[in-house]
Amino acid sequence: MLRLPVTLLLVAATLPAQTAPPDPALQKIVQKIVAEISPDRIAADVKTLAGFETRGNYSDPNQKTRGIGAARRWIFAQLQGYSQRLEVSYDVEKKGATDIVSVIAVLPGTAEPEKRVIVGAHYDSINLRATGDKAAEAPAPGADDDASGTAVVLELARVMSQYHFRKTIVFIAFAGEEFGFVGSARYASRAKANHEQIEAVFNNDIVGSDVVGEVSSHTGIALNDIGGADDDTGGSGETGNRLRIYSPEPADSPSRHLARSIKDAAQRYVPVLQIELISRSDRYTRGGDQIPFQQNGFAAVRLTSASENLISQHTTGDTPDRVSSAFTANVARVN
Repeated sequence: MLRLPVTLLLVAATLPAQTAPPDPALQKIVQKIVAEISPDRIAADVKTLAGFETRGNYSDPNQKTRGIGAARRWIFAQLQGYSQRLEVSYDVEKKGATDIVSVIAVLPGTAEPEKRVIVGAHYDSINLRATGDKAAEAPAPGADDDASGTAVVLELARVMSQYHFRKTIVFIAFAGEEFGFVGSARYASRAKANHEQIEAVFNNDIVGSDVVGEVSSHTGIALNDIGGADDDTGGSGETGNRLRIYSPEPADSPSRHLARSIKDAAQRYVPVLQIELISRSDRYTRGGDQIPFQQNGFAAVRLTSASENLISQHTTGDTPDRVSSAFTANVARVN
């Protein structure tokens, strides 16, 4: 096993906005890790996750090959199979009669294990067009939202668990995001109560699309971003190959420092990807699993493709063919 002398890209919360270039030996190690990210494995993971047909929080968890229970058992098995050093567990929150179950894999640090960096995504999905008694079991493949982010977490866990880091890295597939950040709120509030030293949170949510905005047949407007305030939505909608990093004001907040450090590292190691820093917690009227961490005082950002659109999101149309494995792999490399 190769021991890394520093925490690489993942200590950004404590770094200044512009970091000094690492020494050549360290650069080679980082480049090696970045190169090991596999678009093919990401594509396979997205296909498998979408293949559970729904990962709805209220779907029957006891089905063997369908629903959220089958999905989380598969995620657990994948994480457990990557390395014996990964400490894999379920984190269960009761929501009435329903268990909301996140999957957590901890890679212990070698020198400062009490200091943590979290890489997360939500694995649950939803079909907002489904109604009636059968809505809980309605197809909701959720390929971009958010099998893409979950695939990033899985691939990072696979690659990074083969290395040693000074600080602890926690890989999390959150449940309950689609109806109020249940899994992430539980984790963040508990971490605050326990005085955990979480230095950075990377939330990967809707990170799979690099196509230009699709045009609504009703309005003729390119639907790239919820609320239409982050793009010139009346224009061409060309937003390919751009990754947005959301972090809230003020300008000197820990989350904003983290976002700037991510952009600095991305420009060094993944220059093909254009990074846009957005000075908000999230898109207008929207939210994600980074928000409970921000509310509990931790540095946390959301990574999202600039090519997000409304046409397929939260419907049966959010399928793997809409996810670019090459783009998603670059998002993983930025992480």
